[in-house]
Parts: sequence; structure tokens; C-alpha cells
Amino acid sequence: MRIALIAPEIPDYSIEFARLLAEACEVRLVIPAKFKRAQTSDTSKLTIEWVEWPRQRSLANVPFMMQLSRRIRAWEPHVVHCLDANCVWFNLLRWLLPSATFVTTLHDVWVHPGDVTTKRVPRFAVKHLLKRSAAVIVHGKKLRIAAAKEFSLELSRIFVLSHPPLPHYFELAAQQGYEKPRDGAFRVLFFGRILEYKGLRFLIEAAPIVADKIKSVKFIVAGSGKFASYRAMIEDSSIFEIHNRFISESETARLFAEADLLVLPYTEASQSGVVFIGLPFGVPAVATDVGELGETVESNRMGIVVQPRNVNELASAIIRIASDDVLLGLLRKDLLDHYQVSLLRAPLARKAMQVYEAIRKV
Repeated sequence: MRIALIAPEIPDYSIEFARLLAEACEVRLVIPAKFKRAQTSDTSKLTIEWVEWPRQRSLANVPFMMQLSRRIRAWEPHVVHCLDANCVWFNLLRWLLPSATFVTTLHDVWVHPGDVTTKRVPRFAVKHLLKRSAAVIVHGKKLRIAAAKEFSLELSRIFVLSHPPLPHYFELAAQQGYEKPRDGAFRVLFFGRILEYKGLRFLIEAAPIVADKIKSVKFIVAGSGKFASYRAMIEDSSIFEIHNRFISESETARLFAEADLLVLPYTEASQSGVVFIGLPFGVPAVATDVGELGETVESNRMGIVVQPRNVNELASAIIRIASDDVLLGLLRKDLLDHYQVSLLRAPLARKAMQVYEAIRKV
């Protein structure tokens, strides 16, 4: 089977999904050249086309989609899989390829507070694309139910595929020789774009409570976004290390290699790639029970789940892991066991193929 994967954004997920899918079939991934990685270990069944993709607002997308449709038609894939629903121009691509079997991955059922980028894409455009897709992919059972309700979709057309681990940064860390510093510090990493729904304020409020019990704690905040209001909330800057900017691939690899614990104090979410970056490193997480995040962390023994906006519970969970070497060791072992056994590429590829085969039989 030949699968054309189209990915305007979310390179970490898209490249890894292409890599795992190539374990089972021929794959061609079309992705913006700005995401190009020299380290990607492609298989013989995977072709990556790095293209100059116009900005979402640009009318240059019209000739681009026409050219893309010609390239897809010439390759004759059995399925065209759009790896992100938040591209208004995919509706044009769908119109240009009327006989193609389309699949669309929906990462976020709702627009999260402060997420201006996603908000720019009209929801009616997303709904139109999903309605015209033979299948919609989500990353959890709760999201399947939510997507059906939010976009008026038949449950029979919505399939669940687990978010794959993201080993790229682990591989890069190994190449660069990054490892945990032997300075005695316990590093708690908050990683990703700083947006309202990420709940950073609750981590900042919890920090003094944690520092009172764990003298070696260091909170690392790394990501772009508006940070001024959060900086004003910090009582003791000595326990914080702030990287308020775009984080490069190499620096991402270093930060995860050095981290002891991930913290995701989100007030809402669908899923998060952060825990899947940390998975190959064996870094556990304290995460809130929102969207599929709590279920992912709890069912896969990735860490401790707390309620959103509960500062004391958040602080207690961090303290519990930071003060108990045995618990930390068990969590790390469970994470690595889960990564090596349950989330290998071949089983995930087979599940994806089952979706493609199911819709082709309809």
C-alpha cells in the first residue's frame, strides 16, 4: 500500500509517524523545508519531500495546492493522510483530488485559551475537512467521543491511534553526549510554548512549597511566549532557570537529558507531545487530568496525575517524586519498559494500516 502523508505543521509527530508507518508500507511525507532534519533516519520505504510551503494566510497556497495535487496524483497513493486538521487549504486539496481517499488527524478537538495560531483557522473549515474525510484519527478514546460531538461526526469514522514516542531528541542527545549533570540538583522541566492553558502560573505558585521541602530543586522553564506577567509572580528567582525563546533541537535534547521530572500543569488539553519526548529518556511526569493527558500518564505508568489548578496537589506530587529515589527509579523503569515493549514502531504501524484497510473496504 502507498500512503501520502501531508504535514504543514507539527514536525516532531509527523516525521515520527512517517518513520513508523514506513515499517509496513510505502510512505511519502510532504513537509515544509523549514523543518528539515539531517539526523532523520529514513527507511527504504520512506521518502520525505521538503517543500517551500507558503504561510497559511498567503494566496500562494492556491498554486501550491494545485502543484501538490499533481504530485500526489502522479504517485497514485491508496490513501492521502493530512496529519493536521488546522490547514484551511486542505479543503482545496480535497476538491482537487475528488477520487482520493482522505484521512485527517485531529490533534486538538477544541481551541485552547491563548492559542492564537490555531484560532486563526476557522472552525467551519476544520469541520468541512473532517466531514469530507473517510476517516478521522484522534489520540484517545475521550477525544473520539468529544470529536464526534464537537464536529457532528459518526463515531464509526473516528479511529484512535496512540501518539507515538518521539525518540528524535533522545537520539540527538546520544549523538551530542548530553547527560544528567552531577551537581545534585533535581531538575523539574516545564517545556513548550507558554500559553494560558499550559498552567504555568500554578507551577510558579507551587514552586516555593516544593523548595521548602526539596532544597536541591531547580525549575526549568523553556519555551517561547509572553512571559513578563509570569516573571512578576516568581518569589525566588534563584530556583528558576528561564529560557523564554524558541528552543533549538540541540537544546531540547540537552534539556530533556538533564531533566529529572516533567511537569504539565495544564488547565485543559487534548494530548501533549512533551511526555512522548520524555518517554525514551525515562523522564516521568506530573500532569493534570485534562483531555487524554491524565489517562495517558496514569494508564502507562508515566508519572502522577493531579487535578488542574490545584497548587497544593501539584506541589505534593513533585515533592513525593523528588524525595523518594525508589519511586523515581520505579517510574523510570516503567517508562522505559513501556517504551521498549508497548510503543514499538511495528505494532503502531500495524494499527495505522488497519485503519487504512478498513476505509478502503467501505
